[in-house]
Amino acid sequence: MAELVLTFWGIVPGSEKTIARLFVQHRCLNQKQIREKTGLSARTVKYILKSLIHSGLIIENNSFSDMRNKVYALKSTEMI
Repeated sequence: MAELVLTFWGIVPGSEKTIARLFVQHRCLNQKQIREKTGLSARTVKYILKSLIHSGLIIENNSFSDMRNKVYALKSTEMI
């Protein structure tokens, strides 16, 4: 999976690359955690997450602790 991410990073702009790298370090994150770790605005994080989902690099799921919240994770190579 790391090779897929590294290949993908070659075509990803800076802020998207920053968020994509977080998913290599952390299994899953919600938007608030991403904002805290990157210092990016809520609007920017939301936009980038949509882009990464559309590109097929990450997936979005409901949080088990609070179904109103979403968590994001790298898409496994088995899913591609």
